Amino acid sequence: MTLSREIDSSDAWQVRVWTPYFTALVLTIMVVLIATASVNYFVDVQDVYGRRNEILLAYYRNYVRHLIRSERPLTYIVHERAMKQELARQTQSDCYVFGSSHEMRVNIWTYPVARQLGCKDVTNLAVSAASFEDLLVMTSLIFDKPTVKTFLIGIGPWALRPNANSFWTEPPDVLPPARRALGLSDETENTLLIKMRQLVNGRYLWANLNQLYAPDLQIQAPTFRERDQAIFGSFDPDGTYNYASLRPDGVTPYSDRLAPGTPVDDGSWGIEKPFVDPGLMRELEHVLALLKQRGIQVAIVLNPYHPYVWTCASAITCDALRTVEPVLRDLAHRMGLPIVGSYDPNVFGFKETDFRDDAHLSRDELHRVGFTN
Repeated sequence: MTLSREIDSSDAWQVRVWTPYFTALVLTIMVVLIATASVNYFVDVQDVYGRRNEILLAYYRNYVRHLIRSERPLTYIVHERAMKQELARQTQSDCYVFGSSHEMRVNIWTYPVARQLGCKDVTNLAVSAASFEDLLVMTSLIFDKPTVKTFLIGIGPWALRPNANSFWTEPPDVLPPARRALGLSDETENTLLIKMRQLVNGRYLWANLNQLYAPDLQIQAPTFRERDQAIFGSFDPDGTYNYASLRPDGVTPYSDRLAPGTPVDDGSWGIEKPFVDPGLMRELEHVLALLKQRGIQVAIVLNPYHPYVWTCASAITCDALRTVEPVLRDLAHRMGLPIVGSYDPNVFGFKETDFRDDAHLSRDELHRVGFTN
């Protein structure tokens, strides 16, 4: 069937008119999308694409290489979670310690109970304010190591609720693979989809353009420098933390023991209700069972609080301590796990001068923490 000349001419005219406009529209959209994606990727104010994080992780890989071969402590540096995660990757110990600042000084010398558990070489993976999420990340990094025989897990009274704090989010993107490795459900959004969507996100473009116009130096690629160990503290080759001996003024000394009558805080840091989340407890039991299946001996560690805390200056803290410890003891009893220590200082006869503050023992007194029933 043949179309008339008039119809053919009309179609050809429409094609000639619309083709350049359509082509220009498509090209304009492509240029805008490419420009947006380029700014969002290369400026990347929130480090969605991880280039600054890679610089950070590369630094800590190098720091840990030096640390584990060092004959002396290395100065404390920020982002201790990234460092401790790298320490977990690079070491091959038979025993690991996890926990919060309460356990950051636990090692084979300060914690002789580790020898009772059969430990010969202890690596300390404890991080400040450790949460349940931190435990999942650290466990996923060591539970497949053929050398691991014992895992001492310190649990604070704030740590039996999910997202007790946000510190575990640095470095980013570590929790989803940890949950998958441990056989737990991973409900986080697919990372690739997040990155693809953020490439063409207009709000993110605006944030990145603002960064170009007025740079925020705090979000630039990190730089590192040597620091004074006396002021900032240090890490031993086994990951144990050493507190600073001087206050930030560089003159006033810190003491590892409180003088009699020294006022202390009420121990309420991190304490919120609910103290125990049932879903988290099911996941904790799953992880502990997985470790046992791997032939890894697990001990739950509870380090004591200052006697003043137990006067219930903070009622919620006393409530938490009296709630969480029995829950953990019941879990340990059901699973056949030893409990090391107690939140209660009276179990060991600790006095106020045996502590450096409301929640941390003097280094010299850690050795007195032993098995309790």
